[in-house]
Amino acid sequence: ATLGEAVTTIKADDFLKVHQAPCTREGLLTGIGSGSAIGFLRYIVGAPIPKAANWAVGSGVAVSVIAYEYCQYQRRVERANMKRVVEVVTKKQAEQKRQEDEKRLQRQTEQELAPQKTAQKSWYRFW
Repeated sequence: ATLGEAVTTIKADDFLKVHQAPCTREGLLTGIGSGSAIGFLRYIVGAPIPKAANWAVGSGVAVSVIAYEYCQYQRRVERANMKRVVEVVTKKQAEQKRQEDEKRLQRQTEQELAPQKTAQKSWYRFW
């Protein structure tokens, strides 16, 4: 797809829902705060206002992108960990079910053999 086609897919409604995308809010807030701080520091150090504003915008965008990507990385790691946990829990549940089935089968065979064992005992032996 070309850049022109990509731009035509953007709707005005997308800008109203940008804060609902995962990690976007955190990235934007981090970028705004850090950009403001860096721009203010550049102004305090002695840079002219336009130059300090350029630093504020540039660093704000850069920090926003970095914070967004870091948040996405954390989400990927968390998703992978959750997938692993689900696999382990499923495996443990299957193992427990298998053990319960074996115990149930063993109890059934013992119950079936119990009358035969009592029938084999001599009536005159008490021990």
